Amino acid sequence: MCTVIGYEKRKARKQHRCDLCGEPIEKGEEYVRWCSVDGCIIESKLHKDCELLISDYCGDTHEQEWSDDYVFDWVCQQLKEVGVHVAYDVRTFYKDLKEMYFKVFRNEN
Repeated sequence: MCTVIGYEKRKARKQHRCDLCGEPIEKGEEYVRWCSVDGCIIESKLHKDCELLISDYCGDTHEQEWSDDYVFDWVCQQLKEVGVHVAYDVRTFYKDLKEMYFKVFRNEN
């Protein structure tokens, strides 16, 4: 079981990589950083919308731990359940899925 030991919202002073989608977190962009312990200390840096996806995933599945594969498999399943066909190009998969999810489930454009 993972225990969160630190959580904060930051503004990037340099470019980072999101631990969920793998896309860059650009300099000046707000992001979320959290640290957890699960036998060792794990630091995650996430886009704000990626953190929301993880939060929705954990809330729906009652899981306390996540991986990019589990979260995006869950997103695909959620979209399929409401009739959204999921076809993708591997290079844009995570970005496109995030956009579809927020459009369908959070009414964001």
